[in-house]
Amino acid sequence: MSGADTYLTFHLHEEIFGLEITRVREIVEYDRAVTRVPRTPAFMRGVMNLRGNVVPVVDMNRKLGFAERDPTADTCVIIIEIDVGEETMTVGAMVDGVEEVLELAPEDILEAPPAGTLLAPELLSGLARREEGFVMLMRVEAILAPGELAGVEPPPEAQTRT
Repeated sequence: MSGADTYLTFHLHEEIFGLEITRVREIVEYDRAVTRVPRTPAFMRGVMNLRGNVVPVVDMNRKLGFAERDPTADTCVIIIEIDVGEETMTVGAMVDGVEEVLELAPEDILEAPPAGTLLAPELLSGLARREEGFVMLMRVEAILAPGELAGVEPPPEAQTRT
C-alpha cells in the first residue's frame, strides 16, 4: 500500500487504540516484576527492569480515565520511545491486549473531532475507519507527557531486579 502508515493496535476495555509502529520498540508480557514507586501519579504502575534498563510503566487504563483492571493473560506492556527534546525516553504502556498491525492509507484517517470521543482531542492524532468501527490513533507525546514522568526515580532494589 503506497503512502500507508503502519499502526500497532491495542485494546483498553472495549475500545481499540493505535500507535504509530515507528514508536514501538517491542511488546513484552506482563509477567515481569513491576515495582511501585512512591509519590508518583496514580496512572504510574511503577518501573520494570528491561535488560538492565529501568523503564517507567504507565497503566493506560488509569491514564485515560478507565477503571483500573487486574492483569490477565492478555495484558502486556508496549515499550514505546518518546522524543523528549534532543533525547529519546523509553516508556512502557500497560494495555489490556494487543490486537494487530494495521496499514492505513491517508484517506482512511479522519481528523479527530473536537468533541464526542472518549479522549480529549489533543490526545488523538486522528480516527481510522475500519469495517468494525473506528480506531483512536493516539499522540504518544500527549499521552505520556515527559513532564509527568520526570523525576520518577526507582527505589534501589528495582534497579537490580530481573
